[in-house]
Order: sequence, then C-alpha cells, then structure tokens
Amino acid sequence: MRLILILVFLTGCISTNDPNATLSAVRVYDMGPNQFMVTCVDSAGYCAEQARLSCPSGFDVVSNEVNAADYGRMTMIVRCK
Repeated sequence: MRLILILVFLTGCISTNDPNATLSAVRVYDMGPNQFMVTCVDSAGYCAEQARLSCPSGFDVVSNEVNAADYGRMTMIVRCK
C-alpha cells in the first residue's frame, strides 16, 4: 500500500512538453482561424517551439503575458502567417 501511495505522489510531480498531456508544461488552445493560445511554464522556449509547430509558415505574436503568481506561466496568443 505504501509503495502505491508513493507512486501516485510521484506521478503528480511529472511534467511534460506534450501539449495534449494532462500534466503538460505547455498547452495549446485553438482560438479560431489561424490563431492559437500557447501557455507554458519553466521556459519561454517551450511556448516558442509549440508556436512554431502550430504555425509552420511562421507566426506573429498578438499578445504575450507572464503570470509570476502562477509559477511564471507565460501565455502567448499567436496568429499564423
């Protein structure tokens, strides 16, 4: 029983860069035609990389905010070219 509790606790500490994963460090939300909201923690590079994957022909940053109270979560809204 103790081992199961430890494994459950450690699973909650996992973070990934898969935007579809529940515990992801980066998330992508489709906001309509050619526009996405990308959120990330740990590194602004995660947001930029996901924006590049979402918009292979390039993108313009519509807005960019950092919330220090939410572990430095960055939120970018990008419009694909």
